[in-house]
Amino acid sequence: ARDNDSAGQSRGYPCFLRCFVDGAEGMLDAYRIALKNGEDMTQWKNAVIKIGSFLVENQNDDGSFYRAYNTNGTVCTDTSDNRFQGTSKRNTPIAVRFLSKMYEFTGEERYKEAAIKAADYCYETLYLGLEKYVGGTPDNPNTVDKEAAIYAMYCFNATYTLTKDAKYLEAAEHAVVSAMRWGYCYDFACPSSSDKAAIN
Repeated sequence: ARDNDSAGQSRGYPCFLRCFVDGAEGMLDAYRIALKNGEDMTQWKNAVIKIGSFLVENQNDDGSFYRAYNTNGTVCTDTSDNRFQGTSKRNTPIAVRFLSKMYEFTGEERYKEAAIKAADYCYETLYLGLEKYVGGTPDNPNTVDKEAAIYAMYCFNATYTLTKDAKYLEAAEHAVVSAMRWGYCYDFACPSSSDKAAIN
């Protein structure tokens, strides 16, 4: 058997917001580093602008984004797998930091406006309404998890940086506490290499 039988194969997943935004944000960071080092990676720049434009053009009227899209840009409405939940809007925080970085990078107000509109949706619907954060992972059903809380923290921190509005700082603190509550500490022995030698 090969070491990785799934390498290069599609799992048939839609394009999750988490996956394509993570990739775009990494590409934007890499492009900026390359530019500082004299490398012109125009294809990276074009890719992040294309993704940023897709987000701005496909933002819902209430400021939200959907959890998953098809490769043709339409919303994933496939219900054959409970991990998809493409029409859920609870993953919206994931897009905000990237949109904020796009504003910082390009100076285009459309990115700033989209980021703030999405953050306001998150503030009202998740922070004040649900009081928890949902859907950070694309490979599990859309549930409350630590990754979602971390993305909410990114969302509110980025928006506080854009606006200096203290409400986002308060929401960021809530998101941090939500993320940290997923960490548990157990009192158990962790033997060192010298302890192991003594045992043997």
